[in-house]
Amino acid sequence: LAQDEAFPIVAMPTEGDTAMPATSTAKGNTNVKQDVATSRSVVRGRVVFSYCLFGNAYAIRSMIENALEYLHSESLIVVHISSHVDLSTHVDWDWIVEQNASEASPIHVNPKPLHMVHAFHGSILRAHLLNYGYAKTLDPNFKFFSLFSADGTLFKCGAEDWIRKHKLSFGLGFSWDRDYNLAEYRKRIRNSIEHAKAHDNVFPDKAFTYEGVDKGKGCYSGNHVLNKMMKAGDYERLQNSGLWFQGEGHECFNFYQHEGTFYPAEMMDRFLLLLHETKMYDMLLTTTYMTEEIWLPSYVLKNEQDLLVKVDWSPPLISRFLQFKSSMCCSWNYTILAELYSQRRTAAYETERDAISSIFGIKYQWPKRPPDLAMLEALWCYNDPNCDIKGRGEVGPRGNWIIQGQLHERNKVARAPEMSPMQQLAAANGLRWPDRGRCTHARHLEGNIN
Repeated sequence: LAQDEAFPIVAMPTEGDTAMPATSTAKGNTNVKQDVATSRSVVRGRVVFSYCLFGNAYAIRSMIENALEYLHSESLIVVHISSHVDLSTHVDWDWIVEQNASEASPIHVNPKPLHMVHAFHGSILRAHLLNYGYAKTLDPNFKFFSLFSADGTLFKCGAEDWIRKHKLSFGLGFSWDRDYNLAEYRKRIRNSIEHAKAHDNVFPDKAFTYEGVDKGKGCYSGNHVLNKMMKAGDYERLQNSGLWFQGEGHECFNFYQHEGTFYPAEMMDRFLLLLHETKMYDMLLTTTYMTEEIWLPSYVLKNEQDLLVKVDWSPPLISRFLQFKSSMCCSWNYTILAELYSQRRTAAYETERDAISSIFGIKYQWPKRPPDLAMLEALWCYNDPNCDIKGRGEVGPRGNWIIQGQLHERNKVARAPEMSPMQQLAAANGLRWPDRGRCTHARHLEGNIN
């Protein structure tokens, strides 16, 4: 963050070499904010949502507002913001600083962020683990921890209730479409686990798994990642650490998305302990592959099998969108996406293929589309249940959507300070902004929810 009168930098020790702007320019201060969060620790079954954000201030604000709209006010939303932030729209950064300082807001910006977070790099997992540690200072008794990215947006309420019900997200490899019965899927995975226990950790079931899985196994073996991503020796070190299975010809690790995943806090404590005891935590800033999508799911597959058998886990809250079908995992289309946005799914369909109920948000994996477009589509379908996402077309000069980068950077439209970034973008696209939020958060969490 560059030095600027509007965003004074405070000198504080950091994990990297940057610090968040002081909150003294806004309402309240960090100590008061932390006291308020701690005083709410009587909330049972509290969920912490961890966001890793970067880029333009208006894009960061849009993601935070998306979280505020769909998540419960009693949850903690911990935001890691990398130092490479475009502060060209001060009104949006002022808003972020005010949210961080406000006693009433569930937003907590991590005061000790990494200097830089890279895609396909261990810094992503490191940033989320920093958020985990910061959340422990706010409420040491929270129960669940959920990971979110800068491009996965919510469009459905009730994520906390789903997390408390299912307690853990899991899958053996990727599964995007969710077009299956969840109870049957759990049974198949549990049968695979039992088979592996009796057969030298060889997993027979490769249903719903990502391409690249070796034949005869339901999880990845070493050669694919060792040759494509990892440095020499890393794979063996990860095996020796106990992070995933080890054995001649039977190496096995899990490769799974991280957006929208959720885990019990007690399990995260065990995962962190393993990383520190084996010095794996120190490797994160030098790894050049997606540790958040390999280390965590691999740890669960090897070390938390009792938990997988005990709880009725589900897929992650975020579903990646792929506009094609591969041989083993993925099929989806814009018609289903529109039905999800407008929540037009029938009860009979969700009973038969109830994994669809686990989808609370979307990430465009392919085609790669920005998160603000997903928010616009969800707003359009909220206003018009007959929305035709594919028919409206793509973004860009020949498309029918205007997105934030095009509006402010290409078309040079100034930020309207009286509106939020998404309100202004909705107006530019001819969409009606709802008079009030799409979720009702007036209720409070009560009872002993474990």
